[in-house]
Amino acid sequence: RSRILNLFEFCKIILILNFRCFPLRYIDALRDGINEEPGEKTDAVKNLDGVALSCHLNIAACKLKLCDWDGAIQRCNEALAINQSNTKALYRRAQAWQAKKDYDQALDDLKKALDITPEDKAVNNEILRVKQKKKELKDKEKATYAKMFA
Repeated sequence: RSRILNLFEFCKIILILNFRCFPLRYIDALRDGINEEPGEKTDAVKNLDGVALSCHLNIAACKLKLCDWDGAIQRCNEALAINQSNTKALYRRAQAWQAKKDYDQALDDLKKALDITPEDKAVNNEILRVKQKKKELKDKEKATYAKMFA
């Protein structure tokens, strides 16, 4: 029964992911159709950027659920290309880096997010979690090297 539920959740996430990708195709087509001066963003393009940002963030969340760490990082990068100070994109990218065991990159992203929103408790908690995992990894490596040279 639990395997069926897990399969159902997996299929549900795949469907959501496919549904979330459709608006991006239309956004690209609309953006191509809008004539704008170089270096100047019209209101229409700003509205499209907001929708595209939401789509990229939602797809990144789905990729995290599917354990597609590289895909989540890619979507977060695309979201950050639209808005460099988006804490949600930085937070989700940090989660993906953490899952890949790249704790330095995760801490860098979390520190950037903390600079933007210093009162965010989720970011503070994630920083503590990453530091703890980094310390555990260092202790494990230390024990391994101690055995090698003892």
